[in-house]
Amino acid sequence: IGVLCFIYFLFIILWGINYNRESLIESIKDEYKANITQSIRKKEDDVESKDYKQTYIKDIDNKEFEKVDLKNLYEYLIKECNKTKKEVNTSNSDMKNDIKRIKDMISKLENGYDNVELLNLNNLGNYSKAKIILNSKLLSYTNITGIYSPFTGEANINTNQPSTSIPFTILHEMAHQRGYANESEANFLAYLACINNKDIYVKYSGYFMALKYTASALSKVDYESFKYLTENIDDDVLKDLRDYFKFWEKYEGKTSQVSDNMNNVYLKSNKVKEGTRSYGKVVDLLLLYYYLYEK
Repeated sequence: IGVLCFIYFLFIILWGINYNRESLIESIKDEYKANITQSIRKKEDDVESKDYKQTYIKDIDNKEFEKVDLKNLYEYLIKECNKTKKEVNTSNSDMKNDIKRIKDMISKLENGYDNVELLNLNNLGNYSKAKIILNSKLLSYTNITGIYSPFTGEANINTNQPSTSIPFTILHEMAHQRGYANESEANFLAYLACINNKDIYVKYSGYFMALKYTASALSKVDYESFKYLTENIDDDVLKDLRDYFKFWEKYEGKTSQVSDNMNNVYLKSNKVKEGTRSYGKVVDLLLLYYYLYEK
């Protein structure tokens, strides 16, 4: 018991304490307010700017996202997915699931957060490169695409997953390296790093995964709009979506259920009240970012 308590103590000190940090939604709002306030101070005598500040604060603090916002986000992601997929096809940038290409992608993404200015992520220092997991196929039966080791600070990647999600997964685990423990927050930061990357396949991976999360959310609250808007997705993107879900269907079973239950207990023990359902909260972050920076 003493040994287990000591290991748990090390986990909390080395990384687990990050579960208690301010939520990413609040951090993004705080930074946005600070930037707006700084801009306004440069125009202290500008009455319009002062009025704008008051309007802005009311907007950001009381904004509640509705179905129409979710529909607009889904429409935007469809457009970006279609666009980047065409560029991927033109440049022949597709990435197959062989170890060499995945290692090349890991090396390419070693500085994957250098272009992300939000929350000063581009100035958080250097971290070790992500590593591949040798028994990746076995890990797929648990539906785990990556593992972060808090004791070594290493991001570990399951290579046995659809190629469309590999860049996203690498950057997701790298978000954990930067102290973001919450899974939905790591997903959002992976999206942000993907869409700000110069590599077109990395961009596509980010938009593709965000589309998947948003489609799931919209289908639950407004199926008719989801069905209507989905008709605008290009055939090549639809094929990638079908291949993605078909791949993971092969690994559904008792092992994945046990793994999900264990992960659920782990998350709840670290004050993530929603457990594994918190993964869907990435859509809240996508909505906020779209509202502030993309709309």
